[in-house]
Amino acid sequence: MIDEDLFRTNLTVMGELFAREVSPALAKIYWNALCGYSDDEVRGATAKAIETLRFFPKPAELIEFIVGGKMDAERAYETWAVVMKELRDAENADFRSKATQRAIDIMGGAVYLSRLSHRELEFKKKEFIEIYDFERPDKTGIEHDRERIGKEGDH
Repeated sequence: MIDEDLFRTNLTVMGELFAREVSPALAKIYWNALCGYSDDEVRGATAKAIETLRFFPKPAELIEFIVGGKMDAERAYETWAVVMKELRDAENADFRSKATQRAIDIMGGAVYLSRLSHRELEFKKKEFIEIYDFERPDKTGIEHDRERIGKEGDH
């Protein structure tokens, strides 16, 4: 459950910015739609709405901002799984996604990572996900890596 006062403050700020009066009835509709999310999730969604939208967001748009962030994290974890498969043959590792390759390079390269123990790689996973998320300007890189791994696995 989220802090209702903080929630109302966020909604009021958006109302001011988007020149929209936030009536008690409207606030109740938004509260009912978003009360299942954490304070940080709602605060992040309202910040994204303020930064990217031209009109006062619908509850569904705010939820998309919340859920979209979770989907990005899932993509990063999926990409880490692809990296782990590529590290089996680190000398020939080929990451088609620029963000994936950049993250691997920043972390020391595929050959370096392939020499780490499983335990050490578990610690590196978080570092990779943070770098990957920062480096990824588009959302398509994982698809290239995933498709290629799937095709190679069919051989």
